[in-house]
Amino acid sequence: MKKYFTVATIVVLVSVLFWPRLTKKHIPLSPPEIRVTYNQSKIETIKNEYTWCDKPNGGATHMGDNPLDLTKNLKTVSVKKGEEIKFDFDTSWKQPNKTAVDLVVAGKDGPLYPNLVKQVVNKNSFNAPVENGEYTYSIFGWWEEGRSVTYVFKINVM
Repeated sequence: MKKYFTVATIVVLVSVLFWPRLTKKHIPLSPPEIRVTYNQSKIETIKNEYTWCDKPNGGATHMGDNPLDLTKNLKTVSVKKGEEIKFDFDTSWKQPNKTAVDLVVAGKDGPLYPNLVKQVVNKNSFNAPVENGEYTYSIFGWWEEGRSVTYVFKINVM
């Protein structure tokens, strides 16, 4: 009987010590990639600014660059006027709590100071402009755990 009591006590102690570690959410070490598509064609993106840190343990914040400069060498995908562009974050963890899509336009002081124009987002998609031209976009994903990431890309509306 004493042997069973000792084994039971050890099992309870080990369970109490390791339970928080077993139940803690698995948070990836780096920001997830994003998939942006038009008619099932992948649109090339580049990661801009992100914050991916563990609040209690600290972490790192990485500053981004001007979206117009970042997208200069990206391939553009031709998109029809007003057509739907879809996106989702490639993560087994979870999708962001909030997303935002901004059209990036050169500011009145030139391309070094771009303006962001909020776009209407329908869950995981938005619509291309209805006028021809090359457009640069920024997609922002935010998670409650103090993590966020922004990706930029460009399209050619025809």
